[in-house]
Amino acid sequence: MGIPIIEALVGDDRVRIFFDTSAKLSYLNPDTTAQFPSVGTAQDFYPGIGEFSTKIYAVPIVLGTEQIMLRVSNLPDPLRASIMLADTAGISWVLPC
Repeated sequence: MGIPIIEALVGDDRVRIFFDTSAKLSYLNPDTTAQFPSVGTAQDFYPGIGEFSTKIYAVPIVLGTEQIMLRVSNLPDPLRASIMLADTAGISWVLPC
């Protein structure tokens, strides 16, 4: 697909995440975000799906030797299925809280 994949540590899990600098938010699977506090909601847009409202979670992620707190949400079901095909757990635009 031409999108770089990075590895990150989220909680105790090492995950592969698409690194997409055009993403407004970072996204992970709901089973991952459920263990972190919700900090509000946001609007996002994806072609073919349109605009959607989504919960935001404060999620600590370790990239290399750096730990950062990201604003993370959950992808709508159709998008979640497509990223799982690439053996990835989410999409990240490294935008700290």
